[in-house]
Amino acid sequence: KSASAFTRMPSSKPLSTISPQSTALMKCDASMKMTNFGIRLYMRQNIVVFTGAGISKESGLSTFRDSDGIWSKYDPDMVATPQGFEADPETALMFYNERRIAVANAVPNHAHIVLAQLEKEHNVTVITQNVDDLHERAGSNNVLHLHG
Repeated sequence: KSASAFTRMPSSKPLSTISPQSTALMKCDASMKMTNFGIRLYMRQNIVVFTGAGISKESGLSTFRDSDGIWSKYDPDMVATPQGFEADPETALMFYNERRIAVANAVPNHAHIVLAQLEKEHNVTVITQNVDDLHERAGSNNVLHLHG
């Protein structure tokens, strides 16, 4: 049965504060039975989650700016600029190879998995600054990587 049979009634309250059983929230076409599936489908919410390095730290990936982070061990000008690469390509390559190995060996942690599981009930978009693929490996399908 189609979710279009459920119509949102005008309300000043956000959708999340009104119970699914509330007659102010929805009315059911008299010819259709309201099922749990239909209610869940109707109640799907659009959720956007922003994540950064902190979510992957629990998976063993160092952050960049923590006191013991990556930039405490490497000079960003030497490994993250064309001039640094030109001056010392061996150090720059070692830096990126270490990062690739760390990401390949990391596994999604509980936070990654919970965000992926939210997709079973909601429309979830994850916007992350991370260069790892742990959200995708945890099962998230709508991940936007934003770096600047």
